[in-house]
Amino acid sequence: MIFFTRTTINGTIDTNSTVLANLNKIAGSSQAFVTWNPNEGKWTTILNKTGTSVMTFNDSNIVGSINVTGAGVNDAYNSVKVQFNSKDQGGATDERVLSIAAEDREPNELDNQLNLTFDLINDPAQAELLGAIEMKQSRVDTIIEFATDFRAIGLQAGELIGVGNNNYFFQSETNPKLFRVVSIEEVDTEDGGILLSITAIEYDSQVYSTDNLTRENRITDSGIVPAAENVCIFERESIAAGKRIGDALATDAGRAAITNAGVPLFATASVNTSGNDIRNVFNNGYNNNAYYFDYTAYPNPLSYPYFYAYQWQTQAQLKYMQIMITGPQGTYDYTVDGTTKQMTAGIPQQLSLFYGLDGVNWNFVGTRFMEWSSYISNMDVSEVSINNVYWLLMATPLNTYDLNATNNSVKPTSITATINNPGSTDAAGITIIQYQN
Repeated sequence: MIFFTRTTINGTIDTNSTVLANLNKIAGSSQAFVTWNPNEGKWTTILNKTGTSVMTFNDSNIVGSINVTGAGVNDAYNSVKVQFNSKDQGGATDERVLSIAAEDREPNELDNQLNLTFDLINDPAQAELLGAIEMKQSRVDTIIEFATDFRAIGLQAGELIGVGNNNYFFQSETNPKLFRVVSIEEVDTEDGGILLSITAIEYDSQVYSTDNLTRENRITDSGIVPAAENVCIFERESIAAGKRIGDALATDAGRAAITNAGVPLFATASVNTSGNDIRNVFNNGYNNNAYYFDYTAYPNPLSYPYFYAYQWQTQAQLKYMQIMITGPQGTYDYTVDGTTKQMTAGIPQQLSLFYGLDGVNWNFVGTRFMEWSSYISNMDVSEVSINNVYWLLMATPLNTYDLNATNNSVKPTSITATINNPGSTDAAGITIIQYQN
């Protein structure tokens, strides 16, 4: 008997991955499946290659109906690019591209390329073979599901079966069509019995054909560094790519092209408010016994007399926006159980976020409350599919908060000093981070 090696592997394994993940990686590079054998209680491998049926199913052992589905032409690949570390180039990254001839495609079939990377393969012919199998298998898209009785308990995922039924487009019961088992699941019946639910995909021996696959040797003694390994080329191309992106971002059409391709644009903005402005607004609110801002009572929120605010506009649609608020800190008076005291902490305030399409009429979004124990807060906005949106963030006095005293409703009476933010001459600020669609 003559043995020959069909596939070999050569690469490194990540020991941080699970054993099963590494076994699947090895098997995937060796044209095999890893599956569980419930009869032996062990994991086993099944070669993904041509073969013959190990069991036939027809009206005598199929219970119930046969469900037939297909993936469709849009999900079929007609080219494949495989990347691997070639032994012909001293382990440098190499690639091969294979494609289905135009005359063998379906009518109106669009280009659809499959990209594969094999970390454990360094032989070009083996990489081409596995890539060709994956590409051609995607074009054999008939999937069937059916149930059978417990006599098929020895069947394993990856094995070939024959299915014959005169009512379907499969071959007759005497000439069954071949399928490869994808999964097997035990199903308990209402009468206490056990059925096996089988899912299988159409088998075609041409998927494993090696026709038109040629072994191309690379010459490695030219002294020319491959472009992928050439630092100078990499830097020059990176600079050129960066310039092109910068030029695109400088125009409305360029930004639209980038965002339409699914790449969000990153943008930031920041504004500060002085301590004097905050003291004037909040002390007026305290002196006039302003309770708290209720947006339902103010259709125009800017008509509320006691606030400081930030306004900005987003020009493009938003994937995500984070509003980071650093509130004012200060020294202020308050009364507990009839006794006037003083404390230094975050000044209690209510944050109300609005949006509008014209910068005049506002719609309420949400509220945050910042009390004495906190002067930093975030508000997040996501998936805004409108261009040119105006935003308004209002900070208003929050004149009641809890100091865990006998009288839990404590009201500040006046702000005597405002503490500036570290490194800033202002007492409060807002930073906005945007990812624009």
